[in-house]
Amino acid sequence: MKDKIKFLADHMLGRLAKWLRLIGYDTLYLPLPDTEILLLAQKENRLLLTRDKRITERRLVKKKIIKCLFIKSDFLEEQLQQIATELNLSLTLKQPLCTLCNKKILLIPKERVKGKVPPFVFMNHQEFGFCPTCKKYYWKGTHWVKINNTLTNLF
Repeated sequence: MKDKIKFLADHMLGRLAKWLRLIGYDTLYLPLPDTEILLLAQKENRLLLTRDKRITERRLVKKKIIKCLFIKSDFLEEQLQQIATELNLSLTLKQPLCTLCNKKILLIPKERVKGKVPPFVFMNHQEFGFCPTCKKYYWKGTHWVKINNTLTNLF
């Protein structure tokens, strides 16, 4: 599958959804009833990621009208590895999406974040991102190194 795939993660996969967004994949995460999540996956042509066996037994999934991937593990690293392997996806850091709302993060000048991020962060970082939808600021702190290391160590 190509890297333009869009995901819809069910209520059991919030952490995975957040990581897929950080990597740069369009990933909706909505706590909806099964019927509504299936309709949304079909309407928006999204691959449904689920840990719920009952969803995989639904008629629309069995007939492959709705694309669905049953995530086998409870562990994030194994979930990411399964997705990369089964869908032939790259799990390298691209343009991340907002971890809260799934919208594109805009790069903004350092001067615009003064007083809006902790002083230590402002002094020690040069690049900042901003989500205009939820007003969240982003920067590549120590967590970014950990995320990159986790992805690098998957294979």
